Amino acid sequence: MWNQLKSAKLSLIVCWIAMVMFAGCLLAMPVIFNLYFMDYRGFTPIVMTRGFKVVMLTCMYLGVLLAICALYGLIKLLNNITKEKVFVSDNVTFLRIISWCCFGAAIVTVVASFEYFPVIVISIAAAFVGLILRVVKNVMQSAVEIREENDLTI
Repeated sequence: MWNQLKSAKLSLIVCWIAMVMFAGCLLAMPVIFNLYFMDYRGFTPIVMTRGFKVVMLTCMYLGVLLAICALYGLIKLLNNITKEKVFVSDNVTFLRIISWCCFGAAIVTVVASFEYFPVIVISIAAAFVGLILRVVKNVMQSAVEIREENDLTI
């Protein structure tokens, strides 16, 4: 039967797979860049100036590093959940880290959108997810405070 523990473990597996994929992206970023912009989008070397390539690759590397950081926080959060440590201050910290990574990704993609405008959609989505995570973090922080108050009550 499917339960919360199995769901958290499945999420952990997916996070580790994503972590490996993002680590691979760090190694293969120039190849991914050329595949997308030259082969898929059909950009010519004339269109892709050196400045375009530098800005986009820098933003892509920063985005992957932020994703790895967010995944690390998510893995730590899920580990606590599998240990049945839900309303603890560490989880609030992990949610805060993940939300700041989302806001960082939003900023990085706004910069990238000056070179390649369709990236603005990612920026909007990342900012929205960051905002939702801030709300969840605030709710979690309140729950931790209530739990700590109740632990002190006899």
